[in-house]
Amino acid sequence: MTEDEAFVRAVVSSRGDDTPRLAYADWLDDRGDPRGPYLRAEFGATDRDAAQLREVAICLDPVWVVRVSRPPIGVCCDDFAWSATGEAVGSEDLDRFERRFGVTLPVPYRAFLLNTNGGTVALDPLPSPTGTKVRSCGFHSLAKTTHDDHEGSLEYEFAVTRHSLYHRTRRRDAEYHVRLLRHMIIGWAPGRTMWVVLGFEGPSTGRVRFLDMARGSPPGREGVIEPGGWFDSLPDYLAALIAPRV
Repeated sequence: MTEDEAFVRAVVSSRGDDTPRLAYADWLDDRGDPRGPYLRAEFGATDRDAAQLREVAICLDPVWVVRVSRPPIGVCCDDFAWSATGEAVGSEDLDRFERRFGVTLPVPYRAFLLNTNGGTVALDPLPSPTGTKVRSCGFHSLAKTTHDDHEGSLEYEFAVTRHSLYHRTRRRDAEYHVRLLRHMIIGWAPGRTMWVVLGFEGPSTGRVRFLDMARGSPPGREGVIEPGGWFDSLPDYLAALIAPRV
């Protein structure tokens, strides 16, 4: 692991502690690295500063920006309590997954897997798609294998569950089938009655939505975290998990 990657992982794993973030910014500044000023700007930013932050980040590596930025800019959920996380992965593991399945992972999801390879997130009480109060949601982990994918791994969900869902759905709408094949199952929503699916191809690339586990069809407007169950990006979905806590 490089020193730079060690700093990023320290930032990601330091729940409620900004010391590693500031230490990383100092280290970057000492080397004249343009990422230092961005990290300092992100440190004190609010949701209203999102547009300005994106301008500062325009010349930086987009995966790095998403990794170190908090939602809704990035996927650094340093206030989440994680459990049952997968083995740490590197870019080579993600490249292998892309080659195997012939897909391109959206930048926010690539950054998310590099930060935290799936797992269960403990949440404060939160309205779920069923209208009940729950305390967790989860994301599938990359198994880092080329065969014998275990059930529940990202590879298994892509190769088995996703195609099974496509073939057994009662919907005959060809457009719906195409939409389903352009999405991958990345986890489960609070309440564990909905899959969380991510678009990886076409106009839905990068967008997140819920899919009913029982019926294999998109949920209606009632009982979802956001009307229609759509989020423009993974960072937006993560922000929604944080915002409604009561």
